[in-house]
Amino acid sequence: MVRFWQIAAGDNKNKNDFSLWEYFVKNNRICVKYEKVDTDLQKHSFISKEAFDIFLKDKCGSDGLKKNELWKFFQEVQIGDLIIVTRGHSTYLGLGLITSNYQFDNLGFKNYKHFRDIQWVDTEKDEVNNWSHSTTTREIRDSEKGHESIIAFINSKMMKISIKNLQNIHEKIAQNNSLTTEEQDEIMGLEGKLKEQWKLHRYIERDYRLVYEYKKRHVNADTKCAGCLKTCADYYKEIKPINFFELHHLVPLAERKAVESSITQGKDVILLCPNCHTAIHRLLIKNKLKEMSIEDFRKYVQSRRD
Repeated sequence: MVRFWQIAAGDNKNKNDFSLWEYFVKNNRICVKYEKVDTDLQKHSFISKEAFDIFLKDKCGSDGLKKNELWKFFQEVQIGDLIIVTRGHSTYLGLGLITSNYQFDNLGFKNYKHFRDIQWVDTEKDEVNNWSHSTTTREIRDSEKGHESIIAFINSKMMKISIKNLQNIHEKIAQNNSLTTEEQDEIMGLEGKLKEQWKLHRYIERDYRLVYEYKKRHVNADTKCAGCLKTCADYYKEIKPINFFELHHLVPLAERKAVESSITQGKDVILLCPNCHTAIHRLLIKNKLKEMSIEDFRKYVQSRRD
């Protein structure tokens, strides 16, 4: 599930200087600055948040806020998360979707060297009502006091963006199709009324780096689904195997019931094709099971064939 984060584009010392925001938009980047941490964090192996804190103690002293905020940007923000960029307490600058993991640029603009790639979905400046100023990175949650106005604004903004995108599609169809504008309106109206709703939900945290690294290490042209024992080419020759297979947790994350994150190892997951992945979860729900061994699932698949 998408998480929402707020990041500030610069400090309040030069309120009329929007050069950093312009750099963000031009380069499709979102950056944070920690002058005392002038190093690529990917070059260090942090086995835990505690190890990261120890590493930064020499860099930032006792500034716990700095450590927590940089950790969030480095580890907790995930590809697909939504970033809302602000300036001060009352200026909204834009919205974007994260498209890369953490990166480091030693020549970063104005020492903003820690960055992620981003796809901007809105860059139209707006005035907001006294939002708290975030100097680096903070998560916007529906359960946090004071976040209600930000969430309401995001929902409203995303709805406007959806309407705008729908109108753009509408215009393109009208330009490249023989139907009249009235007929196009009628067709789009059937999809319309924009029944999509943008909401925040509670969700179970997943580590998408684990998915990527596991698939990169274990998926190749000969990889078979652990359920049906078929390769990607048996279904779709034109799709890359790494984009075809899905990672399945042998013990569903929902059954961990962990307040804090728990460790997932390679032995805890298997590779399934999309059909088998959907099927095993449907079986778990239908039979009210907490888990299902791959052997039992494979027998089930075979029985359906027989």
